[in-house]
Amino acid sequence: MSDMLSLIKRAAVDAVNATYPVRITFARLNSKSPVSVYISQKLPSVSGGFLRVTDTFMHKINDAKYDINVGDEVVLLRMQGGQKFLLLDKVV
Repeated sequence: MSDMLSLIKRAAVDAVNATYPVRITFARLNSKSPVSVYISQKLPSVSGGFLRVTDTFMHKINDAKYDINVGDEVVLLRMQGGQKFLLLDKVV
């Protein structure tokens, strides 16, 4: 009976992992306008419809008092499914 329960638990965990639940990801800012980021060799440039940017981050990019530059490390949330990213902020 415990073997069956372990098998069911493992199948449930595998199913969740296969759907790519939301995960925190770090990247480098490639460009400010349009906003794009470099995540890895597999995803050298993410922008446009694949990258959503918060209003707060956009204000920071456009405000000279914030020191956000190309090459800075940023934090992203990879949305479920792994196809889209939400850019949250610069890592300090």
